[in-house]
Amino acid sequence: MTFLYDDAVAMDENRDGAKPLFALKTQMKLAGWTVVATGDGDSNFAVGSDVITNNGVGANGIKNDDAWFCLQQPSGGTGDYAGTRQILIQGETTGGQWGFIRWIYSPGGTANTASITADRAPSFTDELFKLGGGTDAVPTYSSFFIFNTGGAFPFAGIAVGDAAENFGWHMQSSGDDSVNNSTMVFDPVTSVVTGDTDPFVLCAKASSMVYSTLNNQQFAACQMNLSGTPEFKGISLSGFPNPQVDLEVNRVTGKDDLFEVFYARWNGAPGGYKGVSSMLRWRSVNRNDQDTYTVSTVRDRFKNDDLVFKWGGGVVP
Repeated sequence: MTFLYDDAVAMDENRDGAKPLFALKTQMKLAGWTVVATGDGDSNFAVGSDVITNNGVGANGIKNDDAWFCLQQPSGGTGDYAGTRQILIQGETTGGQWGFIRWIYSPGGTANTASITADRAPSFTDELFKLGGGTDAVPTYSSFFIFNTGGAFPFAGIAVGDAAENFGWHMQSSGDDSVNNSTMVFDPVTSVVTGDTDPFVLCAKASSMVYSTLNNQQFAACQMNLSGTPEFKGISLSGFPNPQVDLEVNRVTGKDDLFEVFYARWNGAPGGYKGVSSMLRWRSVNRNDQDTYTVSTVRDRFKNDDLVFKWGGGVVP
């Protein structure tokens, strides 16, 4: 079981999203995701190859209005769509920063590249919007990377799993305790119900929503309430709030304990239990944001709000 990490992607002062999303694309390709098509928003586009070769502006850069990339999950993952899932990420600039995002998920891998251009992404017959909307010809975007100067210099951390991890990944950016934003998670859930044809959940922190994938069903993160009578406790779709668990380092192992994040839907149909996150955990010891945890190896987890993400062991910038 292997993850590829890029622990400290330096961002521009205003939390420009071009650098972390270029780094995410790079790590996904290294993990085996294949290029369906790309367009640099300037003059270059291609099917089956990557024309976005740098995180800057202009030809072959990602930091152009309507630049986009579409990648496909390799075979080997779980579920009926193993090897066909496609992710499209497209961006738009404002004030010189690439911060408005369009994120599409296609479980069946239905990208139609017939009409693509440098600034026109593929269309899909089964597209599920996690961020943004519109059409391939007239895309719309969601504000995602929060432009905020001051505080610690912002950076992003990325983890991308291989086949043993069902190709799950996350990208999360941080800069100071008051602005922990711009988290994207492609989360293969475990302990799924038999018959779930798409055991994945897509999360986007800045949009304050948690979606499952198939049919755009909304699911919220849940956690076990450890105070009083044990019970499942629903967490509001308004975001990722405090799980209300404060512990110390484990007295036996000398390491940090974390708690599983459950996905479930309790209001509306289709309802019920979705599964357990393989990418996220709730924190136990309450440390400052951007602090690390040691669960198995030194600094193998990183705290952002009250969620704890996979981290490659590097020292936080």
